[in-house]
Amino acid sequence: MIRPELKILFFLMVIGAAGCGPIEYMSQVGLKANREFSGAKEAKAEKYSPYEYWSAFYYLGRARHKAGYGDYQDAVRYGEKSQKMSDTAQKISVNRMKVDVDLGKSDTEKKDPSVEQDKKPQVLIIKKNEAAK
Repeated sequence: MIRPELKILFFLMVIGAAGCGPIEYMSQVGLKANREFSGAKEAKAEKYSPYEYWSAFYYLGRARHKAGYGDYQDAVRYGEKSQKMSDTAQKISVNRMKVDVDLGKSDTEKKDPSVEQDKKPQVLIIKKNEAAK
């Protein structure tokens, strides 16, 4: 016969083990991966390192998708990949922005409104004379 204390201990261990997946998912995807991806957005990674940015974006989406089906182990793996790609995107973006600033291609420069930057070509529309038919 099993003692009641061991039954309670076993029950608590089973419940604790069942909760590990969602807890690890929230820690990895909900906090770490989201924080890194937000940092990549702030670093303008979409412009300066698009491959890494979009990889991180889709890994994060895939992690959420997997968690929706209760596959927390895969969700955590995708969250780790997203975090790694977001970190790489941030580093590349910061380096490329530094190069752009050094070369004088800064986004912060204001354009002179007196100079026409985007002059559109004029289009001439010619209609056929309907009486000529």
